[in-house]
Amino acid sequence: MKSGDGFFDIMVSVMVMHHIEAVGGPIAEMSRVLKQGGRLIIADYSPKAHTLDSQSRHNEEDFFEPNTVSMAAKASRLKPRVEDHGKWYLVEATRTIGTD
Repeated sequence: MKSGDGFFDIMVSVMVMHHIEAVGGPIAEMSRVLKQGGRLIIADYSPKAHTLDSQSRHNEEDFFEPNTVSMAAKASRLKPRVEDHGKWYLVEATRTIGTD
């Protein structure tokens, strides 16, 4: 991302994570461009969603567990909160003061 450090108040990722191979890099980059106190919101399918009837078929391993996303957020200096809704999840994470 070409944006500078601490540029955004909020970053939102909706149904994107299951299209990438690993969550650590993208979450670290989103954390980098968040201001102190900024929020990252991630909503995506969980591995249970591979059973959904869809035009684009996915395998169970295409999806990340909510805990995996939460741990990547913690590793990227964010304070996450997870809501697991079965076939989908929400991770809301805040870049807290003193994480630089």
